[in-house]
Amino acid sequence: MDRRHYIYLILILLSFTTCKKVKLKNEYEVLKGEWRWYRGWGDGGTSELKLELKKRGHYDLYRNTDKIEQGRLVKKDGRVKFISEKIFNNKDLMLNTKMIVFMSNDSINITKTDCADCAFSTFRKN
Repeated sequence: MDRRHYIYLILILLSFTTCKKVKLKNEYEVLKGEWRWYRGWGDGGTSELKLELKKRGHYDLYRNTDKIEQGRLVKKDGRVKFISEKIFNNKDLMLNTKMIVFMSNDSINITKTDCADCAFSTFRKN
């Protein structure tokens, strides 16, 4: 292999280490469990949505009993961000690249960025 290949390989490895997968423990343990969509603005949400946050940093989003999105949680810039594992057929994606901007024992607010004019969703713990 020449130097270009080594540089390319190093860049790929660095891109995997920049986002740290979130394991739901310590301050994030409150997130683990089932959450129901409660309200939102411009998010396309309904009371049919259920979000499951798992201990190992994965999430599943359901509309009634149909899984419409799945992915992992990563910590970036001090926020917990949703990264979808569905690369194709992403017409239903609701959480991909959004982040949790507020969390408490019984509710979480999810939005694209931390701004007043952005679409947001509030989920309540089931």
